[in-house]
Amino acid sequence: MRVLRLGLVALLTFFLASCASAPTQEMADARSTIWAAEEIGAAPYATEQMNEAQAALSGAEVNLALGDYRKAKDWALLARDKASEALLIAQAIKQAEQEANIARSMGYLPVRVEILLGRARKLVNRNPDEAIMDAQQATKLADHAINQGDLEQAQILLRRCQAKRRFSSQNFNQAKSQIEEGHGSAALSTLKAICSDEKR
Repeated sequence: MRVLRLGLVALLTFFLASCASAPTQEMADARSTIWAAEEIGAAPYATEQMNEAQAALSGAEVNLALGDYRKAKDWALLARDKASEALLIAQAIKQAEQEANIARSMGYLPVRVEILLGRARKLVNRNPDEAIMDAQQATKLADHAINQGDLEQAQILLRRCQAKRRFSSQNFNQAKSQIEEGHGSAALSTLKAICSDEKR
């Protein structure tokens, strides 16, 4: 009786697996997400996640070839999720690095940005979500530092431009408003456009 029951369970499992449709969409999603992660160069930032994504995709392909569509779907979903995680990690850390480099070149890079970036890189495998949050926080701090640097430069340029009186009052007032509102980059652009001697 027990043997018969086990045989029926095995037959039912086989029947259900054969009735499932091929996970075409899941396989396509997994491949496209891995491709997107590779395109932005995610591997150096999230090596473990990229390796897991590739391994899961291989598992999906093997099970697809064997006709086990349920397992193929599970592996494909895992591949997509791991590649998506790698993509998010790489995007967050790369953006933070870019903003930090700009702030550094201006001489306005806060030490906290370097600390957050270092911590983000260390947490990639242990706690990916926290790594992403640290990188995003580093980006915000670097952006703020860049804006402060632009504001300082805009204020200097404003005084020079005012002394030379080579501007229209409308544009000059616009630049002053941008400085007062804390829009450093916009103010600097406006002033460079209206102060002819400062364009270079």
